[in-house]
Amino acid sequence: MANQTHISLPVSNEPVRRPLTRAAKWRMTSLITIHLLMLIHIAYWMVVGTTVSPVEPSEAMETLKTGAINAGFVFFAVSILATLIFGRFFCGWGCHMIAIQDLFGWFLKRIGIKPNPLRSRVLMLVPLGMAIYMFVLPVVYRWWVVWWDPARTSYNPEWTNAFITEGFWKTFPGWVFSVLTVVIAGFGIVYFLGNKGFCTYACPYGGVFAVVEKASPLRVRVSDSCIQSGECSKACGSNVRVAEEVLAYGMVVDPGCMKCADCISSCPTSALSFGFGSTAVLPKTRAEIPSDAKAPGLPLVEELILLAGFGFFLFAWWGLYGNFPFLLSTGMACMLAYVVLVLVRLFRGGNVSFQNLTLKENGAIRPIGRVFMVFAGLLVVASMHNAFVQYHRYMGNWHFGKTGAGDEVWEPNFDPQQHLRAIVKRERDIAFDHYSKQERWSLIDTAMVNRKLAWLNLLRGDDQAGEDAIRTAVRLAPEWPIVRYDLARFLSKRRAYDESIASFRKAIELKSSYHEAEHQLGLTMMAAQRFEEALTYFEDMIEHSHADAQAHYHAGAIALNLGRRTLARTHLEKAIELDPKLAPAREQLGLLLLTESKVNEAIEQLKIAVEIDASLVLAQYNLGVAYFMRRDFTNARIHAKIAADLNPTDKQAKDFLKMLDQQQTRQP
Repeated sequence: MANQTHISLPVSNEPVRRPLTRAAKWRMTSLITIHLLMLIHIAYWMVVGTTVSPVEPSEAMETLKTGAINAGFVFFAVSILATLIFGRFFCGWGCHMIAIQDLFGWFLKRIGIKPNPLRSRVLMLVPLGMAIYMFVLPVVYRWWVVWWDPARTSYNPEWTNAFITEGFWKTFPGWVFSVLTVVIAGFGIVYFLGNKGFCTYACPYGGVFAVVEKASPLRVRVSDSCIQSGECSKACGSNVRVAEEVLAYGMVVDPGCMKCADCISSCPTSALSFGFGSTAVLPKTRAEIPSDAKAPGLPLVEELILLAGFGFFLFAWWGLYGNFPFLLSTGMACMLAYVVLVLVRLFRGGNVSFQNLTLKENGAIRPIGRVFMVFAGLLVVASMHNAFVQYHRYMGNWHFGKTGAGDEVWEPNFDPQQHLRAIVKRERDIAFDHYSKQERWSLIDTAMVNRKLAWLNLLRGDDQAGEDAIRTAVRLAPEWPIVRYDLARFLSKRRAYDESIASFRKAIELKSSYHEAEHQLGLTMMAAQRFEEALTYFEDMIEHSHADAQAHYHAGAIALNLGRRTLARTHLEKAIELDPKLAPAREQLGLLLLTESKVNEAIEQLKIAVEIDASLVLAQYNLGVAYFMRRDFTNARIHAKIAADLNPTDKQAKDFLKMLDQQQTRQP
């Protein structure tokens, strides 16, 4: 065969109904079994409430982000290793998306349609780019953050066990977008881009497998009994030009080969088989493929149109209204980019077809071509509107992040004009303008935008507008814990404590281990002067989590306020033991020691408190009092002055400073 230099390889795109091969029957059985196991997995979770975490490669993102090792991460790692040895068997025999595409491909054949595969060199790089974005960049970013600032240890989490979960569905889209994904990634992409179109152009896992598969020694190989019938290429459901590749290399080197074995079963001379040997990394050429038998490629200008279209449509649809997931948006972007390419061809070419439809013939656009132009035009206009909305979302997010707003905005005396720097005010106003335009032009109101507008109104000093926005967010997403939490804080700020406590409780009900909400609930009880209830609440929290330093601190502060010194000391010392840098706990313990006239011990605690956080007004003031009690008037005045400067409206601190100045004047 090595001497054959010009062989005509029969290739046909006519839809031919072929009986299922033996391999196809086994593969169909495997895929059906996979789906049955998936249904059993979901049913078990729905009945029991807990189950093994999703066996889905995308779950590896959670492991790389948080260090929580789950079943999906292990499965993905094992699949990559298996692909390195045996090739893409998992894709062909165990992937549910393959089954969906095969089902729709079979349906199209039944109605006489065999979609021509799009053969784009540029779009074939999309899955690898997706894989890098999903699995590589987050890790590189974490390493870079820790290298730049070693103190940010949270970016380098410890490995934990997450094989069992209660929230089985939390990382998946809702049922509506799950169905849309099936329809678009199944029927849509198969019809638009050819069978296995999703795997070729929109699957990030396939992007990883395609690279690894090149090094696999197990490949479809050919013997000398090959007669170049071309039946293998016709039978391949992955659009691999099997006949060309075995002629050129003696084996299949295309990374799109999913080892379905249909080519092997269809060979009339049994010349094809699986075998171990050389890999597809820099394979040796055995014979020249005739130019008329090679798969036609796209001109460079059309590749550039596809690339530009893909980028535009991905921007327009990904994350739109907080709903369109990444994989679905990527598949849509590939499809719509091809639609635009066909639209461009209609304005340029003499004869244009779209799968089984002839849109333009001999320079004349046919009626179906006009229908296609209207269809494509509506999609482009809709996407342009989406892109406009998305632009304002991205820019709003960018400027919102630069405001650096923190918990100080919830303080009763917060004044944006006084407390915000000019640069923060500028970023606030730009973000507000972008979000307002997004809300005005959006077809669907979203909780996320309203939550951001609530914060920005808070930064503008318009608390009522902020509360109105967060109430809208709660109405749109009543099961979203964080908007319930934000509403509770708005209510607490205007002293509607009963409503605030109810909203905090709802947030905690929706999200277990919501520590921020749990602590704020107790603090709101304190603000409402329900001290006994607050103390009981924090002690209950401590009972469930002994290592909660904040809960011990709050319980100690309340006990001190109620005059229960022994209980207060127990909690405050425990808080400091758990978190030696918890300055407010040392501040309260210093106050307690002062009331017991243990001046030296009080000074020790208060000095550490102000060293950790010099902005603690009460700690600075009490440290001044403690030094005064020890007749150290110099240090007493230093800390009294700091307290007065930190809070110019504090009359007690000013009077204390004035008294110290008078005391110093009397001294000889």
